[in-house]
Amino acid sequence: MAKRVNKAIIFLILSISKLISTAEGFSVLMNESHTSNRSSNEDKLFDTCKKWHSTAAILGMSFNFLCPCYNAVGTEIDSIALQSGVVTPNPSSSSVKEQVWHLPNGDVALSQTLSNFKAFSLKNPVLLGSGGGGAVFSTDAHDGSNKKVAIKVSWVRSADSVKRECEIMRKLEENNTRNVERCLGLEPYAEDTRRIVVALEPVVNNPTAIIIGETPEVQKKVVQAIIRTMVDMLVANVVTSDVQILIEKDTGSTLFIDMTEANEMSFPPSFLDLALAAGFINEIVSLIPDSMGSVASQTLLDEFIQADAKGAYISKEVYDIIGTQNILMSPEVTNYIASKIQQRGAEQP
Repeated sequence: MAKRVNKAIIFLILSISKLISTAEGFSVLMNESHTSNRSSNEDKLFDTCKKWHSTAAILGMSFNFLCPCYNAVGTEIDSIALQSGVVTPNPSSSSVKEQVWHLPNGDVALSQTLSNFKAFSLKNPVLLGSGGGGAVFSTDAHDGSNKKVAIKVSWVRSADSVKRECEIMRKLEENNTRNVERCLGLEPYAEDTRRIVVALEPVVNNPTAIIIGETPEVQKKVVQAIIRTMVDMLVANVVTSDVQILIEKDTGSTLFIDMTEANEMSFPPSFLDLALAAGFINEIVSLIPDSMGSVASQTLLDEFIQADAKGAYISKEVYDIIGTQNILMSPEVTNYIASKIQQRGAEQP
């Protein structure tokens, strides 16, 4: 009887996570602010993406898996984003070279040598993408490191969520979470102090957001990376309802970006926490090609064993949710999860 009740609860949680995805999908369809400044070919691609995302939402599938140029919260990335803004000089700035990007959600003005994050001496901003959370730029650090640093400039309405994103990233870094963008700092945006600017690293070279089509060696590295990050995030008690990854095509190096939709779960997890966890795990699993199922399940087992050896804790309810993902359920993983669920049940008073 208890097992039937547990299965019913898990089914309800998964159903709610699908409804959340569906709501996000339809909100995207209603958002017409992203259609300005496009060529006819871009419009066709954009409309196709919207149809794919609507279908994916109804099926509870990942958005990024279907279309790399548009995701669940309306963020356009890569080549589409680079063409979505008009760049003009700022006539009010005579002493400092400054440009203004006119983007669908608002304007961003930056000088060639940024006034923010002076310790890094950031220069030469290049637009990488823009969306509901803000506009993201690549910059060159002239602090002796010669590295590239990304900066995100929020909109007024997204300032709080971008600030929280930085806090979540710092928590994940404190917990040694692998393959997640790091927040280097947060400062007010000089042009409008209601907005904020965050510095992020690393910047991914030659990125893609889709695993399918890459070589088997790259696919294997990516699947191993996303499973490791999933376990790390669950151990850190953090989940996100909008999984976004960038993959370096040449190496398979994988980076989780944009944590504006991430949440820290309570302990023990609430019903809403578990719905968000189910959505997070569903999105991770949807990124895994069928041919990489055995790689995913073996990596998951290895990560569970290592996390357990370090004294990390994953709740019984989260193990239950993972146990619904068939592609991960090798006999060894099934047995391991069953033993952990039994152990967690014995620990409860």
